Amino acid sequence: MVWPLQITAYIKAAVILAFSFRLVCVVFAALHAVHLGRYAHATDPGLAIANVLVWQQVELGYALMAATILTLMSFIRGYNKAMGFEQSYSGKRGHGGGYNLDSYSR
Repeated sequence: MVWPLQITAYIKAAVILAFSFRLVCVVFAALHAVHLGRYAHATDPGLAIANVLVWQQVELGYALMAATILTLMSFIRGYNKAMGFEQSYSGKRGHGGGYNLDSYSR
């Protein structure tokens, strides 16, 4: 689905990698379904519901984290610019990363 787009191969690979994190949600959904089936036939349903709820919470938490991975890079990039760590800055810098004092006029 991504290959026909007119973007670089690096960005295509990054998009595929970012969305591949969501494939783990299928595993968690299957584990949730297995425990839900065991809950339906359990002799002590009050205790068996705990496993169902645990896998539901794991599934929900991982799904939220996997969905926000896509926006994480642009979110962090905004903080780098705000704190002065932007990589594209071409000003005069000293050897230690600071500004040279002779670059300022008196």
